[in-house]
Amino acid sequence: MESLHLSQSWWGMAGLPMNDEPWSPEERFARIAEAGFQSVHGGARDKKSAQFFARNLANNGLSYIRNAVVEPDADIDAISEIQALAGATLINYQLSPAFMPLSWNIRRVEQAVEAARQHGLTPVFETHRGRITQDPLRAMKLMAALPEIRFTIDLSHWMVGGEWALHDVQLQQVIDHVIERAGLIHGRVSNGHQVQIDIGPDGDNPWANPFKEWWTRVFRIAQKTPERSVPFVCELGPPPYAMVDLDGKEISDRWQQANVLARVAHSCWEAAHE
Repeated sequence: MESLHLSQSWWGMAGLPMNDEPWSPEERFARIAEAGFQSVHGGARDKKSAQFFARNLANNGLSYIRNAVVEPDADIDAISEIQALAGATLINYQLSPAFMPLSWNIRRVEQAVEAARQHGLTPVFETHRGRITQDPLRAMKLMAALPEIRFTIDLSHWMVGGEWALHDVQLQQVIDHVIERAGLIHGRVSNGHQVQIDIGPDGDNPWANPFKEWWTRVFRIAQKTPERSVPFVCELGPPPYAMVDLDGKEISDRWQQANVLARVAHSCWEAAHE
């Protein structure tokens, strides 16, 4: 991986700008491109929206990474085909539900890998609550059974899902293994109680420090492997991920924070060279 690839979450564009008239879909694409992102993450749900995405991505010089939430009875092949039509080359699977036997989880991952390859997509599997990667224990079992599995690193879910302390040795050991298998990063910081917090205008909230260390380690591995790409997605979700006041208004500017995360990612990329 020779340079940093920054992506902006389409889901994270919902309701922006903060507490104002929302941008149109076309304006969202333009804003993402103007901010210096190389791609959009997520969005297309059917063939019509895939065509809409492909057209607007091309108009703004952007590429596409798909985020696919796959329910237990969903057709993984059909989902993967739609994303290929939109121009995706990398697909992030969130396979649900969370509490199934290991044999079921393995079979579902294998189905997703096969569907992705049939449509020219590189598959990654997100460390996400409420999915087959609900917690570190399930992820470790998947790694043992499927050594080639690659993950989307979104450690905010494990932090808040287990109310983990940052110094927890067991958690860190699992994170070490997951980092070695990273294929995508979801940029979001948790404090162990909220899944998504504001890290300040300069990204210097202390809770961001361990995430910066983890992201830097992912980049260091990627930089040593030219053929391995690990894009960084700024993924700050709208309410209820985003906290609101008693009037339902967001208390943090997600677009401002997405750009802060982009700068943090650049800093981590540079630190990985050292």
